[in-house]
Amino acid sequence: MIGYPITPKALRAQIKAHDSKWLTKAAAETKKLKHGQKVDKSMWSDVKPVYMKLQHGKCAFCETLLGKQIDFDLIKQDVEHFRPKNGVDPWPTEKLRNKLKLPTDLPQSTHTAKGYTFLAYHELNYASSCKTCNSTLKSNYFPTIKKPVTAGKNPVTLTKSEQPYLIYPIGDFDVVPEKTITFLGLLPVPANGATQQPDHDRARVTIAFFGLSIRDDLMYGRALLLDQVGDKFKLLAATNVPTEQADLNKEIDILCSPATPYSSCLNAFVLLWRNKPDKAREMLKIVKAYLAGFGEK
Repeated sequence: MIGYPITPKALRAQIKAHDSKWLTKAAAETKKLKHGQKVDKSMWSDVKPVYMKLQHGKCAFCETLLGKQIDFDLIKQDVEHFRPKNGVDPWPTEKLRNKLKLPTDLPQSTHTAKGYTFLAYHELNYASSCKTCNSTLKSNYFPTIKKPVTAGKNPVTLTKSEQPYLIYPIGDFDVVPEKTITFLGLLPVPANGATQQPDHDRARVTIAFFGLSIRDDLMYGRALLLDQVGDKFKLLAATNVPTEQADLNKEIDILCSPATPYSSCLNAFVLLWRNKPDKAREMLKIVKAYLAGFGEK
């Protein structure tokens, strides 16, 4: 997971540039709503392209590349309501515990609540996500440390009062995902900057909630790109030619740019290689072994 830093003002400007009337319509619809009311007028898909572009065509939670070409990729992505609009269920259920292989000491949220009705049309309650993260895993779950405040109207203040376990990657008001979750090779883990509570638990829950350490598609996608980055570092170590070194460093930077799928994983590996190359080489051996045995799973 990576962050997509943007101010609320700038996000609203992008939405207005995409659809000059959307914010006005959203405000009008919100005024009609009552707390606990089911929201059935879908307008959020109209601004999906804004989030697709902002997120470089990637899922906000797992970083799978879904694309940002409106003519081809729109159908692959869901507009995820970060705080569920029609109800909040306890997390995890026993079925999810088994499916996601959750550790027994993982924090849980027993809260049941009405949906966040007044955030149904709030631009800071949206993210573009893959269908696995949204429909299969997110659903009506929104685990929080404190009781959900579903009558709230401002995601910024709610983040402080509810202390959600899940990390919202868009904007500048939640924790920085890259400073909260990092990677050891293929596997996501709490970052060094998330040693204190509640950030440590937020990292653990977010990783477990979206199955970031157990989904084959994610593991395989990371492995392919880590293998490429690792091979470029090997070439870099084998040459003393400045132009070749410059070209290889540029290729590594491109591979690890925010637009690349799984860039959080790749950047963690690059940092490891530059600080502890021997450990990085051991990680690369594990990656290559994973790729070699993938078809046998």
